[in-house]
Amino acid sequence: MYPSKPFLDRQDALSEIRRLLVIARAGSSQCVVIEGPTGIGKSHLLQAAVEEAQLLGMTAASCRATELDRVAPMSTLLSALRRGGLSGIDLATLGGHGNDHFWLVDRVRDLIEAHARKRPLYIAIDDIQWADEFTMMALGTLVPELSGTPIFWAFALSPRTSPCPATSTIDRLVTEGAHRIELGPLCDSAVAEFCAEALGAEPNAIAVGLAARASGNPFLLQLLFTTLRDSGQLAIVDGAGTVLPGGLPAAFLGAVALRLQDLSADARGLLDVGAILNRPFTVHEAAGLLSRCTVELLPIAREAIQAGLLTTDGPSLWFNHDLIREAVYGSLCEPIRIALCREAAASMVKIEGQAPAGHSGYLTSGAAGEGGGRATRLLRDTTSQLAGHRTRSRRGGAPAPSGDATSDSVRAQLMAIRSHGLIYAGDTAGADQAGAEAAMLAGVTGEYSAMVFGSVARGAAARDQGDIETAIKWTQAAVAAADQAEGGARLHHPRLWLARALATADRFDEADAIYAMGQGKASLPTTEWSNPLCHLYRAELRLAQGLLAEAAGEAEKGLESAERLRALQLSLPCLALLLQVAMHRGDLAAAGRYAAKLDQLTSGKVLDLLWPMALYQDAIGEPKLALETAAPLIEALPKRPIFAEASIAGPALVKIAHRAGSRASADAISGALQRLARRNPAISSMAGAALYAAGLQTGDLAAFRLALGHFADSPRPLARAGALQDTAAAEYQAGNRRTAVNHLEEALSLYATAGARYHVATAQQALRDLDLRREPHPERSDPAAYPRLTQSELPVAQLVTEGLTNREIATRLYLSPHTVDSHLRHIFSKFGVNNRVELTRRFAHREDRETGSTLAGRQPALGMSLP
Repeated sequence: MYPSKPFLDRQDALSEIRRLLVIARAGSSQCVVIEGPTGIGKSHLLQAAVEEAQLLGMTAASCRATELDRVAPMSTLLSALRRGGLSGIDLATLGGHGNDHFWLVDRVRDLIEAHARKRPLYIAIDDIQWADEFTMMALGTLVPELSGTPIFWAFALSPRTSPCPATSTIDRLVTEGAHRIELGPLCDSAVAEFCAEALGAEPNAIAVGLAARASGNPFLLQLLFTTLRDSGQLAIVDGAGTVLPGGLPAAFLGAVALRLQDLSADARGLLDVGAILNRPFTVHEAAGLLSRCTVELLPIAREAIQAGLLTTDGPSLWFNHDLIREAVYGSLCEPIRIALCREAAASMVKIEGQAPAGHSGYLTSGAAGEGGGRATRLLRDTTSQLAGHRTRSRRGGAPAPSGDATSDSVRAQLMAIRSHGLIYAGDTAGADQAGAEAAMLAGVTGEYSAMVFGSVARGAAARDQGDIETAIKWTQAAVAAADQAEGGARLHHPRLWLARALATADRFDEADAIYAMGQGKASLPTTEWSNPLCHLYRAELRLAQGLLAEAAGEAEKGLESAERLRALQLSLPCLALLLQVAMHRGDLAAAGRYAAKLDQLTSGKVLDLLWPMALYQDAIGEPKLALETAAPLIEALPKRPIFAEASIAGPALVKIAHRAGSRASADAISGALQRLARRNPAISSMAGAALYAAGLQTGDLAAFRLALGHFADSPRPLARAGALQDTAAAEYQAGNRRTAVNHLEEALSLYATAGARYHVATAQQALRDLDLRREPHPERSDPAAYPRLTQSELPVAQLVTEGLTNREIATRLYLSPHTVDSHLRHIFSKFGVNNRVELTRRFAHREDRETGSTLAGRQPALGMSLP
């Protein structure tokens, strides 16, 4: 709901835009930059400009940039052009021009100029601070070069604390003549008019006072009155519009929380502290409460100020909008709010007590007295909250706890939160202990949410320690507790953690069923945080199942969702998984981009991300660097054998250690895999990985054969294929050439089915090397077995043998998927096969015959160097 006059107090800006549109339409291009904090009305002004442009007969091409735009060059600008109906160019066309991105700029210039000659053009980009670097480079060139063309350029820019590609380009465009429009808060009369339209009557003092707390921000005003109306809190009493009691609606609190997700975690923490203090505060006070150095908080405070959320009040900081403070306070979950209140009160009492007699120190004597009063108030508020919390948490029939029930209830929640913090800190033993205490206290007090959260943490700790059955036990307990609970406990989604533990135990069908059930719940607005987690865990499962395309799709969805929620901790494993898929597919260029982004986003050593990075470094010929990268992970293996979820990673790292010349590292990895297998005797893939690594260590053919036996009972095709390939090498060395060929053909079949193009190529080469030493194959003596393919069919067949899907082949060859499917049917018919795997094997023999490959001086290319 927005009043019928959405441009209250914006008439001057709109008039200026109308004037410039007329000038642009006449043939002299114009550029406008609209700046202001989030929610100030930039998007509405751009939309009004679109409508004005269309009235003038101009083509409107506009889009809103997002953070994901930075992944692909020119994606922001091309998106705007496509939405305006300007076709004829696509990112795929860039592939044939290598790194010549300027060719694409020329194509875009020609496209825009050709269209503008026929019809004037309006091009707008909202939130341009998120635009990709190449878009900004192109705009810096195109805007001045097309100055004599009937084009109106409009860009909306929100303030940014960190440098972004848009900043320098926009500044340069303004210097060269672009018009800058800065939007500020609505004036008081505009706010009053807004209230009158929203209420349908003249507002009374209550309504005007509430609206004033939005500090003239149109977005907050609209959100406030829309949610008040939806919650039934707007009314007309004695002819005046008013707001009924009831506090800020829950929908308002949730919407504000989403708006704040653009901030860093540190800046949100600073806002939490300010909301708890409920009065102007200094950076020094906030630093004390957050246990941070004052200097560390300076850039964080600047971020919140530049985002328009905090403002300076003399030496202090305070919220720019009171409604934001109330929303931040209302969004804090009760255990965190209570803990912060206690810490704030204790901090103030401490500051008051530290002021020496006769000297004010940090506080003046008046301020000291005020601090004592604030401390008393905070302690009183905390006690009140505890009492209310106790009433809500007690359930009918629950036994009366021994001791202080309120304290036990709050401590249960705080210990549950602590258990998860310790998980992320890598302290699995501490996490298990904190989770156990949370569950124990929750069992006494009936605090089901803490029981769920604590049991999930215990399951995660057990999994990290390699005790998978215990992990399943604790996550099942969490699910059972959630099923008995009401409301919040269910939102912890313990089934996601249960499914991950089941997947680690090779129980893929059970895990998949849980993920399918949980995906719908994760999309609910109140549980959106779990959406990236669901996609991530499902991507892990698809990768383990050898479904590379599906794994990449789930990981990309998880990455998009995590980035939308600003959940960096979930973005990183999604990137790591995409890195693994790219290596399986043999796309080292894409793998390099993912590796670079991971390196950019991680300032420290995140253990779960080290082995994919190490595998990539080894793939590009840097085994010593790879081993150096994996060193912290190897050191942590006795306490945290993270190979519980990746039977491929352990053997692959053993080979890296050998290539880097470190027998000790290889022994450490192999030993960890053996301990993991002993601890989980029912999990076939773990036993297979341990024996596979042992075979790599000793060359023991019996170990390789036992490993294959265990992998035969495992649902992990890529892990089995890797073991088959290295076992083939051992069988060949033992003189068992026929067995080696059989193993390679089975590995090739598994790789081809998965679309693992890198491994398809290595297995094909190994198969050629071994097969050429055999007696002539019956098929090889029959020329009819190798029919001639047409010039159109040959590249299709080659790409099929590399593991590409029909759609990928169509993109690569600039064909339609229908045409590729037609070629493939003809190829199958000529070779007398009916599936891609058989074609791959037959085509490998055909290449040997036609190229006359020899083995002079060569050894079989057996084994795999990637996961």
